Amino acid sequence: MQVGDIVGYVDLTKPEPLDNEGPSLWHVVVTDPARERSTVERINDIEDRRLDPYLPIVHRTELAGRGRKRDVQAAMFPCYFFIRMPANADRWRQLRGIRGVQDFMAFASGRPKVMASAAIEAIRIKEMELDNKRLMRLASGGEIPWKPGQSVWVDILPYHRMLANIGTAHDKGKIEVLLEMEMFGRKAWKVEPKQILNIDV
Repeated sequence: MQVGDIVGYVDLTKPEPLDNEGPSLWHVVVTDPARERSTVERINDIEDRRLDPYLPIVHRTELAGRGRKRDVQAAMFPCYFFIRMPANADRWRQLRGIRGVQDFMAFASGRPKVMASAAIEAIRIKEMELDNKRLMRLASGGEIPWKPGQSVWVDILPYHRMLANIGTAHDKGKIEVLLEMEMFGRKAWKVEPKQILNIDV
């Protein structure tokens, strides 16, 4: 080996910082009245992968004047939403500084309470069940609450749920669906609204 020979290269790329914030846990956030959605939108605008807000939504019917009614979206728990985030003082301080946030649901000591993931999953399931009931109610009244091409789950046979897309040839209260895979030699089926479930995304 002589002076000037290349023996290797040094990687000068700055290493990624180690994630020492600890595990992300579910917290309950208290918001200003009627500011749940706008507060969650501000958090999403931060584009921080360690901040994962979840706002359960329900549909309610309100009077719209002249005897008409309209369907509106509302927070399942007014003035509250959930967020999965690192459980440390710096992150708590960051979230408390976001406009619309009043505070966390906390112990008397001021330390935010956390929720089990199973409890959040139960809320997601309830939210989906309520939405499916709403869709079935609309469909039974002659409305088609699904858009052509929309992906859904369909219970074609008992205990046999399949992926499908909403079709266009609806007839006599039944909805046409196009299965992702053939069943009994065909993809197009007409089913009752109660056999259709939205895909939880």
